[in-house]
Amino acid sequence: MNLALPSEIYIVSLIGFTLFYGTMRFVRTPHFQDAAVDRAVSYWLQVTLLTAYMTFSAYVVTADSVTFVARSFYATALGVHFLALGHDLNRHYGERYMRQGRYLLSGGILLGGFFSRWIDLAAHVEALCFAFVAGAMILNIVKFELPSDRNLHFRTFVLAVCSYGGLLLILKHLLNF
Repeated sequence: MNLALPSEIYIVSLIGFTLFYGTMRFVRTPHFQDAAVDRAVSYWLQVTLLTAYMTFSAYVVTADSVTFVARSFYATALGVHFLALGHDLNRHYGERYMRQGRYLLSGGILLGGFFSRWIDLAAHVEALCFAFVAGAMILNIVKFELPSDRNLHFRTFVLAVCSYGGLLLILKHLLNF
């Protein structure tokens, strides 16, 4: 994948991060006098945004420019990430998520994979989509997947980052992905 200008990549990543941060902040703050309306608006806002996020993610991972080996690693990492997001939504919204949300999020993944087979984006547009997904993913990982400060095992975290990062670098050089 050819990258667009580094400043564009940074700005689009920042937009993805900011959009998800703003959404999380919005859904955690009451805006309506009726708690049920607040909960419904929060639910639909999160499910809609996460469905779009999963659609973009699936497109980026399954695009023709991504090699099979890279696609396998990205898909595995995203699969675990999506499971964590789904678990969080299930914890907050329970039956509503199980009845509707999980199907919408799964549909977003399928839709992104379908689009990647039928729609070829220019390399710089693909890079910008990747940057948006990366920014959103950074926030979602920090917010939902890292443990709270009191449960943080920093040495384990650093070991996992170095192991996974090192494995990716070795495979990149060995398999040219």
